[in-house]
Amino acid sequence: TPRTNLVAAIQSLEQTSGLPSPRPGGVWNKQSPRTAQNYLFVQNLKLSEAAEVARWAKRGGFDTVLINRNWSQSSGHHAINTKLYPGGMAGLQEVAATLRAAGLRVGLHVMSPSVDLDDPYVAPVPDPGLVKDESIALSRNVGKSATFLPTAAAPRYFPTVDGGYEGRGTFVQLGREIIQYESVSLDKPYGFKVSKRAALGTMAGQHQAGAPIEHLQRSWGFFLFDLNSELADKITRRFCDVANAIDADMVYLDASERLQGGSAQHWYYSARLHEKYYACLDDPDTLVQTSTFKHFSWHIMARHATSDNDGYSDIAAYYDQHVAPLMQKMQDNLMPIDSGWYRVFDDGVL
Repeated sequence: TPRTNLVAAIQSLEQTSGLPSPRPGGVWNKQSPRTAQNYLFVQNLKLSEAAEVARWAKRGGFDTVLINRNWSQSSGHHAINTKLYPGGMAGLQEVAATLRAAGLRVGLHVMSPSVDLDDPYVAPVPDPGLVKDESIALSRNVGKSATFLPTAAAPRYFPTVDGGYEGRGTFVQLGREIIQYESVSLDKPYGFKVSKRAALGTMAGQHQAGAPIEHLQRSWGFFLFDLNSELADKITRRFCDVANAIDADMVYLDASERLQGGSAQHWYYSARLHEKYYACLDDPDTLVQTSTFKHFSWHIMARHATSDNDGYSDIAAYYDQHVAPLMQKMQDNLMPIDSGWYRVFDDGVL
């Protein structure tokens, strides 16, 4: 098709082939005016403060209030945070109603592939749907108090350090027990020096030779759920139940840069992740924002996030160094983009 007809041709392709084709506000998502409207991203939004937040959002010219992931007690089960919303779901629905009464739209944020380390899917018995990215066999029997996990070969592909927020972590699963290791021995005797048995609320056990020692993959400080598992269906469905209950106008599916399968399979798993969430939203015209996309999820997305730049004091420099180069790439892909998050640095401003 001629370049001048490309947008119309893509929309026609989506409609005739059954691809997602959301229309926030009745306009195709890549052209919807809503993608250019500001959102106020609020952490720890309390029911008691909803009216105050609405007042400031209106004063600031914001279109939408995006409720940070703290609405949930933990990523995974996504129980409503009753410290913020007494009454649970009813409290969160009241927040949404208060914002809408002020003429605002409501968004819901989630760490989309994630399971908190203290979520019930982790302990007391780890769910089989947690992602394991490396495995090696235990070479001899160990008891409940063993401080070394021996292996017949060097565990070369396991992380040697935890890595913090950016790292893959040093948690392994052995049977029903999660164990954190302190170091990896790549010379004889091969294995793992243990720093904590029965980690994260699991139970210490006796383990037989040949049992797999499986590394629990971590991303941005969270465990991941396997997108080929029943756990993926449970977690995405639970989020959608909450989003649907508050009639969310926007969802931000955050943290999908690092998934199972590594970079070689990211084209597949990022699309699978985003499609699972989108498919269970009641409103097919919900504005969907993510922090990364591949070919299929391009159709779902209405806007791309820039990055976590809160705390960056020189906004102009940040924009020139980080936002502007990404903006050109996104424009080349017909993808609307936000200009980043900027924190209110001085509490006295409010």
